[in-house]
Amino acid sequence: MNIALIIDGKPTLGVVYAPALNELYAGIVGLEAWQLKHKQKTILNKIKKSKDTCMAVSRFHNLADTNIFSKNNNISKVVSMGSALKYARIALGEIDVYPRLVGSSEWDTAAGQAVLEAVGGSLLDWHTKMPLGYGKSNRRNGRLLAFRAPYGRDDFVLQNYKPGLL
Repeated sequence: MNIALIIDGKPTLGVVYAPALNELYAGIVGLEAWQLKHKQKTILNKIKKSKDTCMAVSRFHNLADTNIFSKNNNISKVVSMGSALKYARIALGEIDVYPRLVGSSEWDTAAGQAVLEAVGGSLLDWHTKMPLGYGKSNRRNGRLLAFRAPYGRDDFVLQNYKPGLL
């Protein structure tokens, strides 16, 4: 379950809940993010870069392009999972980066983006390299890149792909 508050096209508050795991993540951009798991609240904080970069991939929308991204960025570990839980796990620091190389809907990303941004991470449009905006007429996102702080967009190679793949 995802819920987000969008103000002026930007997510400002988000909640990601995985009932099967009894995990809730919430974030208020500019303030803080936290995890609530088995009634235990943990404030999410920025942690240093990983020695071995971990990348999330979608269980249902994984493409050959993802393997190219992994190779170009020396990814050491790949974790497959579904839903917006990926954004929450990035905010938690368990995952470093998630390239989503197929489109998605705004309601799939807004809450996760708020949680991620509340702890200093980013969810960027692949081509413009700008944060995702909301309120598009078709409610669709293109390809995107999510990563946690202290990583930045320049830490990842988004080029040198075979023509036609991206």
